[in-house]
Amino acid sequence: MTYTDADGDQLDGHRRYVLRLEMDPPVDAFWSLTMYDLPDFCLVANPIDRYSIGDRTPGLRRDSDGSLTIVIQHEQPADTSNWLPAPAAPFRPLMRLYQPQAAVLDGTYKIPPITKATS
Repeated sequence: MTYTDADGDQLDGHRRYVLRLEMDPPVDAFWSLTMYDLPDFCLVANPIDRYSIGDRTPGLRRDSDGSLTIVIQHEQPADTSNWLPAPAAPFRPLMRLYQPQAAVLDGTYKIPPITKATS
């Protein structure tokens, strides 16, 4: 779980963010990133009924180098393939790693930080 972006600022749906995974998290089952509102930690209602995104999400689009860029924002983007909808308020995403591999358990794998979108 995280409350802050790479700059240490509170995550807030008034901004746009990305989470760029150079490679999928090392798991033997699956991974997911779920969006929760604050302060109640409820799922976030949205126009595409997507409450989480992960390796089992249909239609995900990989970058040309094989990485995966997840778009986290309140406003619906033109391409919703990799969009995890956020509330128009502070939020808390939670990444779950099911059957994590050794790199997760020994701490050598680090989940990349969420960064503010630049474009």
